[in-house]
Amino acid sequence: MFQLFGAGVNRLAVLAAHNPLAATAAVSGLLWWCHRHGYLTRDSWRRRLSQAGGVAKPMLELAQAGMAEHRALSNSLLVVEPPAYPTSEQLAARYLARCGQPLTPGELRDALARRGHTVSAAQLKRDMQTHGAFVRAPGDLWTVGRQVRKRI
Repeated sequence: MFQLFGAGVNRLAVLAAHNPLAATAAVSGLLWWCHRHGYLTRDSWRRRLSQAGGVAKPMLELAQAGMAEHRALSNSLLVVEPPAYPTSEQLAARYLARCGQPLTPGELRDALARRGHTVSAAQLKRDMQTHGAFVRAPGDLWTVGRQVRKRI
């Protein structure tokens, strides 16, 4: 409904811009008719504005209730932030991706320890077994992602 009203107002504005003399005559005639029928008196304006206020009051109350509900719901949201320190899975995946070769959990533990991260080999193995991004090769070697095979 508002789009239809807006389209009509837009069309009238375009028409008035193309025909300013006719638009001025039409607006003048409308104002004269409103004055003759008493629509432009102070009492008429007061009465109509009080009616508009009476109609708008329930809508304002409804909007306030909606905003209060929105405020209560947004205040009850729980914000979950990522950990400041990377998890052992992330450390293992990053190292294996950069290293480019498969490693055993012990070798990975040692490599991470050289970089200041203390994670046990057993924990690394548990994490790599449960996460789908890690691929196990024969000899308990682990890598990230699928092995690339050369096509001939």
